[in-house]
Amino acid sequence: MMLDLIKYGNNMRKLGYESGIQAVKLYDEEFRKLRVVHRLDWVILHDELYRLATAIKHSGNYQQHSQSSGSKNSRSPFLGKTQQKQAKRANSNTNVFTVDKNMLQTSVINDQQVVNLPTPVKLVMLSKYLELYDPELREFLINEFTKGFKLGANGENISFLTCKNHQSALDKPEIVTEKIEKEIKKGRYRGPFNSPPLPNFICSPLGLVPKKEEGQYRVIHDLSFPKGNSVNSSIPAEYTSVSYENIENVIHLVQSQGHKALMARADVENAFRLLPINPEDYHFLGFTWNGKFYYDTCLPMGLSSSCQLFENFSTALHWILTSSFGISNVSHLLDDFVFVSKASSKACDYALHSFLKLCKTIGVPIKHEKGIEIDSNEMIARLPSDKIEKIYDMLVSVKRRRSHTNPQFRITLNAEARADLRAWFEFIEHFNGKLCFLFDNWVSSDTLRLYSDAAGVHGGFAAVFGNDWFTGSWPPEIEPEHITVKELFPIVLAVEIWGKCLENQSAPDCPMVVSKTDNSSSAIFNSVVAKFTASLSDATHKSYSRMINSYLQFCETYYAECRPFPSSHILLSHFIANLFLRNYSPSTIATHISALSFVHKSNSWPDPTDMFVIHKILKGVQNLKGKNDPRLPITKDILIKLIDSLPCVIVNVDNQLALKAMFLLAFYAFLRVGEISTKSGSDTKQVLQVGDISFDRENSTLKGMSLTMTYYKHSDLHPKTIYIPICADNITCPVTHVHHYLSQFGHSSGPLFQFKSGAPVTRSYFTTSLKSALSFIGLDTRYYKAHSFRIGAATSAAARGIPHSVIQGMGRWKSSAFMKYIRMQNF
Repeated sequence: MMLDLIKYGNNMRKLGYESGIQAVKLYDEEFRKLRVVHRLDWVILHDELYRLATAIKHSGNYQQHSQSSGSKNSRSPFLGKTQQKQAKRANSNTNVFTVDKNMLQTSVINDQQVVNLPTPVKLVMLSKYLELYDPELREFLINEFTKGFKLGANGENISFLTCKNHQSALDKPEIVTEKIEKEIKKGRYRGPFNSPPLPNFICSPLGLVPKKEEGQYRVIHDLSFPKGNSVNSSIPAEYTSVSYENIENVIHLVQSQGHKALMARADVENAFRLLPINPEDYHFLGFTWNGKFYYDTCLPMGLSSSCQLFENFSTALHWILTSSFGISNVSHLLDDFVFVSKASSKACDYALHSFLKLCKTIGVPIKHEKGIEIDSNEMIARLPSDKIEKIYDMLVSVKRRRSHTNPQFRITLNAEARADLRAWFEFIEHFNGKLCFLFDNWVSSDTLRLYSDAAGVHGGFAAVFGNDWFTGSWPPEIEPEHITVKELFPIVLAVEIWGKCLENQSAPDCPMVVSKTDNSSSAIFNSVVAKFTASLSDATHKSYSRMINSYLQFCETYYAECRPFPSSHILLSHFIANLFLRNYSPSTIATHISALSFVHKSNSWPDPTDMFVIHKILKGVQNLKGKNDPRLPITKDILIKLIDSLPCVIVNVDNQLALKAMFLLAFYAFLRVGEISTKSGSDTKQVLQVGDISFDRENSTLKGMSLTMTYYKHSDLHPKTIYIPICADNITCPVTHVHHYLSQFGHSSGPLFQFKSGAPVTRSYFTTSLKSALSFIGLDTRYYKAHSFRIGAATSAAARGIPHSVIQGMGRWKSSAFMKYIRMQNF
């Protein structure tokens, strides 16, 4: 260690000799902050820090950085508290390109600063068209086009400021340079600057991806790098989720307009780039090229919130078409608009010209490009051959690899991944690019009088269609196949023989497909999935689907001649034993059985999972494989160390204040992490609210604090009040720290714990910060988790002699499960 520090000091001496003492101070300050989180080696120079430290010194634009509890999105910026005005003046001689004035829209920010926003959209005309639009949505669009669109990033968990561009960009620098110059001329990029032009400046790497045209490339701004510590990772999920229309909406429109329906398509050009960014968020979109600094001012394609933001705009365009122009048969997917009308109508031509007129009026450019082709003559959807070839070439390329890499990770392709690739490869190899429309008017097999059946190894196959029929024995190449394949054989043969008579007909309840092919795992599974969709959450649906697939694979491997559904208690017993031998945990095995129970109940089949023998086998699995919870309690001594470590691992002073209050409250109020932090930012009402806190005072002296818990496990919406008296020790007093936190942040509504930006503190931020603090004080993060606060609270209470009944009430436990939380052996 001493030798490493000597070498580090020697490196700093060289840096000071080359660039001066300010460069040394800057490098040393930022390196030590990064080292707390990333455990960097003292000996190895950090290239990006070294280069930026010398650049800032040479530009004369560095000021000593000092944190301020009132600063917003404060992180560990290289530029410190240098003002935008100073940065602009220091770098003004580097902006060498002339911006097209047609790309600029003058806006006023905060009634003071006049900003030219780079968008061709004519706000005055757009505002007129939206006069009768939903008031909230109209206000949102007008406000965002006036001041610029906010990205939704809260700036948390971003500890980097610059990073190396991807190799794809470095291999073809002339293409990247040309793209940057074009974007600057259009007013979308700002730069070049000799040093970071904005406070809290964040740089993300550039890369190149090939376009479908030979020799053409698209420059990407990788805002997802590095994974978990990027601009995109700081954007809450509620700003990234979006629902689209899809190709099936278009197919439905074509079907509704009949055979040979007329269609037209228009695509918005550079769609995302039409939306200007709010200047307050420019610092999130920085990048470096050839030693210079730049930033983007328009909505980038690689931003996780871009789709939701643009969809708000395209939905408004869709509404204008229907309300102002009377166009009904229109569908859009983000920037792609499709119009449909009957063959003899001029409505399609009118719709297209109306859309082009609207776009010209409000300044939205149009491009032309082929995607999926809809053929209303043959009533099929067709994928162009060049796209099929591109997919095929990609699969061939990946199929040959032993591993796949991206800038952050190396992924080994396991047997399952390779099997999946082989399946897609075989499909694409024989796919003609055509998809027939499925008509809404389904016809039953009884109406068609179409039936088929197949027997096992020594049997054969047969089918009946009205008065026609065929039968036969198995060809040698089919005879050894699984019964699933054999059931399909007469179906395929029937379609081959009678296909013309069956054209544009379907049979969802056809015994040929369902009753007679009940050994077909895919048919059963599709039936199950349809029922799942109606009653299960997305997460449960995905989990159950995966587990049912596992069961079907088990049946196919070990009991091919048995029917998977309805199942029997013997088959389920063997399935449980198989999962046990594959080292599945007792809880996972139980979830598999719950999934199978749901299938049986949803199909009105007898449920073998309710049988006595299945319950006993599951109990045996629990007894044989149950293991102790390895999590350890956070005691008061550990709590003090965690509080003391926060200034060393959390740069932002405001966030230190919030985390101190959260750590202390979690311990003293026996809280679960989900009760004080949101999972995705969308469940804000399920956590403690500001209104749930009240302080007890006597003659203006703080005496205690009451928490009203409305949402907690087993609550049944029956609120429970927890009273915490003030502690003599201010260092660990939750009342003092929560009161101080609220007085500093000043929010009067919403979740109790928020960032300064107003965004709720997320579970991922809380757990990541806790992990950093635990590592800093030398504790193993495998055994100390967010739940360790609750475990520690119960254990500490028991150590002080508090009766078990009181501990159960304090922790809001419904049963004797609280006993598992008292771990005196670890105290």
